[in-house]
Amino acid sequence: MKRLTNREAILSIETATGSGSISLLENSHEIGGWSGTREVSKAEDILEQISKILSVKEIEKKNVKLICVSSGTGSSTGEKIGWAIGKGLAKAFGCRLLGISILESLLLEIENEPDGEYITALQCARDFVCLQRFIKRERSFLAISAQEVSQANKFFMSAKSFGCKKIVVATNASAVLQRLFSETDKDLFIENIYTLANLNGRAASRYLTLDASDNIIE
Repeated sequence: MKRLTNREAILSIETATGSGSISLLENSHEIGGWSGTREVSKAEDILEQISKILSVKEIEKKNVKLICVSSGTGSSTGEKIGWAIGKGLAKAFGCRLLGISILESLLLEIENEPDGEYITALQCARDFVCLQRFIKRERSFLAISAQEVSQANKFFMSAKSFGCKKIVVATNASAVLQRLFSETDKDLFIENIYTLANLNGRAASRYLTLDASDNIIE
């Protein structure tokens, strides 16, 4: 796929972590966004906000060259909502659809951190955390474990024993993790500053130089 030019955009839809978020990006920079307030994402809310963002930013359907959604992490119900919306819009817009792991996109929050081992994590069920380990070398990351699921309390209680430099936690999407974060060693944890839709969209932009990907759906 060729790199995007002016007025060619990425639409990122994140529905796998509760209230959800949307990010519209040009050249990896967000030009429009939205964060939900409901406990669970609603398809009608997402579609309404997408329409508003595209209209306000004067982005036509033909200008959206890639839609990305969360894949493989977070709420399975929310993920299905995102994929359903993404598939419908990708067909209507005539563009590609890409599934992005939130655990991978969270790594954008630590691009400037020292080399070493890091963990990313987010709530995937009421009292469970989905996590993955990575090694950072310069500005590149290599996964050194598969995604795994842990009880939230157990995960935070044993966090210091993991031996990693930092743990990046998607806390702004989870009241449970926010509570646990406040009760643990704050020096070990990093909260995501950007919305998960923004992180997913920026991560997706790195795929644009690829001719094909197993995660890309035509």
